This record gives sequence, structure tokens and C-alpha cells, in this order.
Amino acid sequence: MSNYEAGITRPKIIGELNKSVHGKLEEYVPVITEACQYDPEFVARLIAWDFTNGQIKDSKVALPVISLGYPGFHAELLDNSLAHLAMQPPRELLKALQFSIKNRTKASKQKALESMIHRYLAAKESIPAKWHRLAARHRRSLKTLYALTHYKAPEWVGDILFKGKYAPGSIFHDIKNLHRLPEAQAAAVIEKWHLSPLVVSGAMAGSLAKQDSSAITNAVMNQMSDTEVVTKAKSLERRGVAKDQALKETFRKKVAKATKSGKATLKTGVAADEVEDESMKTMLKELQERQIQSQKDAGRGIDGNWLVISDRSASQEVSIELGVHIAAIIAKFVTGRVWLVFCNTEAIPYEVTGMSLEDIKGKTKFIIANGGTSYGVGLEWALSKGLDLDGVAIVGDGAENSVPIFANSLGNYKAKFGKQLPTYIYKTAQSGKYLNDSPLQFSRHMASIPYTEHDLTHGNVDYYSLPNLVQSMNANSFGVVEKVMACPLLQLDTVLPKLQKGVKVHA
Repeated sequence: MSNYEAGITRPKIIGELNKSVHGKLEEYVPVITEACQYDPEFVARLIAWDFTNGQIKDSKVALPVISLGYPGFHAELLDNSLAHLAMQPPRELLKALQFSIKNRTKASKQKALESMIHRYLAAKESIPAKWHRLAARHRRSLKTLYALTHYKAPEWVGDILFKGKYAPGSIFHDIKNLHRLPEAQAAAVIEKWHLSPLVVSGAMAGSLAKQDSSAITNAVMNQMSDTEVVTKAKSLERRGVAKDQALKETFRKKVAKATKSGKATLKTGVAADEVEDESMKTMLKELQERQIQSQKDAGRGIDGNWLVISDRSASQEVSIELGVHIAAIIAKFVTGRVWLVFCNTEAIPYEVTGMSLEDIKGKTKFIIANGGTSYGVGLEWALSKGLDLDGVAIVGDGAENSVPIFANSLGNYKAKFGKQLPTYIYKTAQSGKYLNDSPLQFSRHMASIPYTEHDLTHGNVDYYSLPNLVQSMNANSFGVVEKVMACPLLQLDTVLPKLQKGVKVHA
């Protein structure tokens, strides 16, 4: 039996996509490389789907590069990988190039990547005004892309990137002198060139008092994207937004416009937790609710009624906390009802429909880990209440050693309601003296029953990436896969113009 038959399924590949590796792109390599071998078209369409729907930047870089590194990837699918890399900003494209080098991509594929980058740079140079603004924001990344790919820069590009020669009145000249300008004049320059917060911060390093002036803070905020305002909310609070009514009004207007930025939903929740000012916190929480509703309206919610079974056996303190987080995420995105049941050999149930993380934590704060392990007892409780469920999420180490066994209870549920429940397990690590307990018992019981496993046993649980895994769940076990397979592939020629030799662009 092949490895693919043994467990590298499409839901598992999607699960791999949704984890946050915090820059360690090599962690995607084993599963995605195997997927390239056994299901290359799905990988290609997943790259396309992730570019539009994904919230983890690392996966948008890693997947296309790993596909380049797989020797048997079809040329049409490779073109799709290059096309999606070509739509990345310079910083992410540089990350892709460096990862490709580290991943020892075959010379011919590496050459194809570098050729694409040459086209990318030439396309940016073709509109000098836009190149200037791009270079102001991504100067270091662009400089490294030119150098690593040995792309010969036009003289005007070389003057700016490599020689530091700036024409008077140019964007770079103004950035260089920004820290010397009076506050009102500096604010005007920021507005004129649409300077990003990072550029302003770097240009005014050493002038913290001037940076934090209300005129400059307001100018910087006006140049931020809606998402940037959300992700930098804590920084803005430190710069006085909470105490200045004019600044707070600018913040309110930017947050009000951010509703359509559905991808920022997770970051909005983090930002709301970080800020201390109650009015800013309220604005961000209200924004998150609008974003969630927007995702639901767009068909990106979690359909149906869900049961979360959280292991509270003696080895599973981590599952108690994790189960609360997962139930809270489902409660935000679900279209139906949600129940959270803590199980050892007994069930302690709570309905958490519509409840926040803080509410669920308060309701379940006295749950203690002890006893044996039965996941089936949670589903048997749901059966006893006649709950019409559409999916189950289990949180635990998989060492199910007590009756009722979940696989048997799943059969009982199917017999009563006439449907097979999609099942997901968030597999946690064991602890202390329980490390020798077999974590394989659940998988053995479920040997002939399909389910999706998210392995969270390596290191600390990443609560930031957790919502990405939860949102990939679907009451229809084929739902997400069907959406991925419906994504069209791209061609590089439609994303970037072909290089025309002999054509020079002057700034």
C-alpha cells in the first residue's frame, strides 16, 4: 500500500496548508512533496485557492516553491506556481527565492524562477512612478532580488538602490530628510508620497517625540490600509490614539471601512485582545463580528450543528484549554448550534452557541483533568438528547482506552439519524507519567471510518493559526475539496508581460 493510501488525503493536505510555521517553511516540505507526487493537480489548485482565501503568508510562499522542487510536476502546473509567486510583493518573493535555494531546487527550475523574477522586475520598472513607491516600501528586498538573480538594473535603478543617489524633490530625497522637517511639513510629505508606517518609522528613527505627534500619527494612519490599521492598533494606542479625539475619529473611520477585509478576521481578534482602551476594543470587536458575518454571507462559514468533544482525562490538561478555544472559534463561524462536552468516562456538556472565548472560559473554569478516556461518551450524550449534528471535532491525544468507543458510537449515531458525521481530531501531546499510553487506539478503532487529523503534538499549540484549521472544517466532507478543485489555474503570461529585449525604461 502506498503512503498516499495510508494517509496523505486531500483534507490532510488542506490541514497542512492552514498551519502557521512562523517562517520555518521547510516544515511544509514532507507532506506537500508527497502530495505533489500523488495528487499534483490538487496541489496546483490549492495554490490558487490559498492565494485568494488563505490567511497564512508562509503557505503562499512555501507551496509554490515546493512544487517547483518536485521533479515530476507537470509544466502547466509549474506555470501556475510561478504565476502565483509573481503576484507576491517583493518581500515575499525574496522569501520564495531564498527558500528555493535552501530547498536545493533543481537548476533548471531555479533558472525558471529567476527568469520569472527578471520579468517581475522589468514589469515594475516599466512604470517608474509605481516602481519608486514600491522601492520606498521594499527597498531592501528589491535590492537583494536584483543582486541574487544577477539582473542588470537600469542606471536610474542602480543609482537609487545601490549608490544612494536621489534627485532633489524625489520620494527618496524627501524620505531621507523627513526627520529634519517640522511636524506639519513632515506630515504633508507623508500624505504626498503615501508613505507606509514602516518607511516613516525608519526615516524618523531617533525622533520618537516627533513620530508620536498627532499630526504625523494622523498622516501615517491615513496612509495605512484597513488591515494595517487593525494589525497596528496596539502601536497606534501607544502613540496616543486613545487619548486624542481627532485621532480616534480617524481610527474609527478606518476600522469602519475594514469590514470587507475578511482575511483580517483572525488578526482583528488578536488586536482587540491587545488594546487596553475600551472604546478601541469595542470598535475592533464590532469589526470582527461584521467580518465574520461577511464571511458567512459569502459562504465561508461553518455549516450546521457541531459537537466538540474535549478530552479531560488525567493526561490532557492541554485538551481542556484547546477544546475551549476550538469551541469558541466554531461558535463564531457556525451557522447552527455548538455543544462542548468534556469527557473522561463521563460527559460534562455545555451549549456554547454564540458565546465568546471569554464567556466559555468563565463557564468551564472549574473543569479538571482526571480519569480515563472515552470520546464515545460525548457522542452518546448527544444521542441521548436527540441532537441532530452535522459534524464532530475531537480534541485529545487519541489514547481512547474506555467504553463507549467513539467509532461504535458513530455507528449508533448513523443508525439513528441515517448519516455519517464528518469527524475531525485535533491531536494533542501526552504529558508526564502518561507518555507511555498508546496514542494509536483511536486511529485503530477508526481504521475503516474516514476522519481528518490535525497533528498538534509538536511543540506548543499555535493559537494564532488554530482558526485557520477550524475554518477548514465542513459539514460536507467534500465541501472544501470541491471549492479547491473549482479554482482555475493561472498562466504566467497573463500575470506578467514577456520581456522585450532592447527596450529600456527611463525614470
